[in-house]
Amino acid sequence: MKMQILAGATVGLFALAVSGCGSGQSTSNEPMFEVGKADTLLLNADGMNAVTGLKLNYQDKAAPGWTEPSDPDVVDQGDSKCDGLLGFNTSTIGTTYTAYRGNVSNESKDSYTHYVIQQVALVADPGAAKQVLSDQFANPTNACDGKTMHVKGGKALRSFHKTAVSDTEVRVMIASLSLDPPNQPTGWGCAVEAHAKNNVVIYVSVCQNGNGAPTASAIVDKLSTNIPG
Repeated sequence: MKMQILAGATVGLFALAVSGCGSGQSTSNEPMFEVGKADTLLLNADGMNAVTGLKLNYQDKAAPGWTEPSDPDVVDQGDSKCDGLLGFNTSTIGTTYTAYRGNVSNESKDSYTHYVIQQVALVADPGAAKQVLSDQFANPTNACDGKTMHVKGGKALRSFHKTAVSDTEVRVMIASLSLDPPNQPTGWGCAVEAHAKNNVVIYVSVCQNGNGAPTASAIVDKLSTNIPG
């Protein structure tokens, strides 16, 4: 399975191997989210439509979703660390996650105006979740702000623009640029939100023409409601 975040490279689908992450354990008395409930986290097609107001009737892997992340992209231009902002992959997630679920939602398989990724990774504890968010999303967001990257076989450049970074939240806008100089925006872009809540890391990307940030926030808020903390 492989997912690309931009149209033109869409083949199937977030945590990193962080040894000893328990050292950052939260002092909260909230119980951690149970691994056995991982299947309840992702939104199914009806739930997605109820939250977004869209008609996303196709999911590449119906909820509860894929249980393993995809391989990383082959980055042939720009900094490969920026690839992590496109979601979890086998290079970044390592063996730390205790459960992973992910899928993509569209209007239909072959014709769509929205490309929505939702991914969740359960890790050892709240400290580990914040460490994953920092290592895999906050640090790359700071490093990649204003930079471009191209994935082998992709039909567009990606341009990264930091919106917000904290110990529990990362927001990035990823614009699609034409390959032909002067690499002008195509109008298609992706609003990315990554959150750490309790022992869960949530990644949501909403790609569309125009601003998908409100939709991404609505999905993250909904996914968060089932996580203690």
